[in-house]
Amino acid sequence: MFYVRTSKGQRCALLNSENWKLRRDRLIGYCNNGGRGCTILANYLKKVAKK
Repeated sequence: MFYVRTSKGQRCALLNSENWKLRRDRLIGYCNNGGRGCTILANYLKKVAKK
């Protein structure tokens, strides 16, 4: 859902391309696992729930 195809390849939609390049190796497992355990996704969902 948040792992999207862009003109520069697939990346997390919650990060800009520079942050994705730096953090990809640590985060790709969460992306491939549907986001389960991803702290970035968890923080995003908390913020959305507060609105």
